[in-house]
Amino acid sequence: PSHFSEERAMEHLNTIVNFGIRTVGSHANENLTPEYIVQFVTQVRNEAPQGVDVAVEIQKPSGSFTSWFLGGFTNVYSKVTNVLVRVSFTGARTKQNALLVSAHFDTALGTVAASDDAANIAAMLEIVRNVVHGEKLPHSIIFIFNGAEETNWQAAHGFITQHPWAKHVRSVINLEGSGAG
Repeated sequence: PSHFSEERAMEHLNTIVNFGIRTVGSHANENLTPEYIVQFVTQVRNEAPQGVDVAVEIQKPSGSFTSWFLGGFTNVYSKVTNVLVRVSFTGARTKQNALLVSAHFDTALGTVAASDDAANIAAMLEIVRNVVHGEKLPHSIIFIFNGAEETNWQAAHGFITQHPWAKHVRSVINLEGSGAG
């Protein structure tokens, strides 16, 4: 479990894609996908070796921000979905410094979005398992499984402006699809 398995990641990808189109507000986006992620992470947490702490929660932030994208607009959102996972290790300061790894499970209209961005969600699920069973790190890793990216980054905004773990983020890796073909 400490080594990345493409086969296990493909199982996650197939499951998520089979939920169908996951636009913000849909049953597939707000229920099926987050429930699948939480169920998997809970299983990994139950298998975690001593000294590894795995926290998982669903965040439903609401808020607004101004964006200058497409000429500028104010973006308002209500109760969008994030699944948040923090893997930390025994030690005095491992929760105080975190690497944030982010990908989104929502889709644009009319697509199941395997490449943008379910493949990266599947990879992140496998990486959660790898980190839990791998070498102890001197910092935590926060995984944000973001449910409202296609609506111009609403869920990411909700995490970074409202969640208490955000103040511990020191570096970010954003896994984003660049399209198929």
